[in-house]
Amino acid sequence: MMFLAAVLAAPVAKALALEAPIQKGNLEVAALASYQNTDPDEGDKSGTSLLGGSVGYFITQPLEAGSAFYVLQTESAGSKMTFTMLSPFVKWHFFPHPKLVPYVGTGFTVGSIKFTGSDNISIVGFGMSGGADFFLKDNLAIGPELRFDRQVISVSGMDDYGANSITLLMQVKAYLF
Repeated sequence: MMFLAAVLAAPVAKALALEAPIQKGNLEVAALASYQNTDPDEGDKSGTSLLGGSVGYFITQPLEAGSAFYVLQTESAGSKMTFTMLSPFVKWHFFPHPKLVPYVGTGFTVGSIKFTGSDNISIVGFGMSGGADFFLKDNLAIGPELRFDRQVISVSGMDDYGANSITLLMQVKAYLF
């Protein structure tokens, strides 16, 4: 019975894939905003708002490789904080449909945080993500992405410590053909 269902579903899946707005060779450019909730092994939970962007290239129709870049800079009472992060990724888009394309992904993160009057803090991490792109036009999509990251944070002169981060991104994406 499962074999029969697979045989009957294959032509439908192939037809949908041919109609999908993403194709091999497409370039995806995204702007994003996120809210990140961090729960460190030691210390208090925190929340951070970020803005960033990403660029991805479709190696095949379902397989995309790219990188995201985030920057956050704040000033308060004479203190300045700058957070930068680079996150190369690979995403697998499945069940492509003309209006909705879900995906899962994985990647790693390298970054730094600098405070006025303090040592440099480095971040290295690994993460997984899942999301969906809702196409408004053939080359324009919006959609959420949920990420889970495990990070190791290193501060000069102190022990390293770990933290788990859950991030919800909202993205606007343009596809260049």
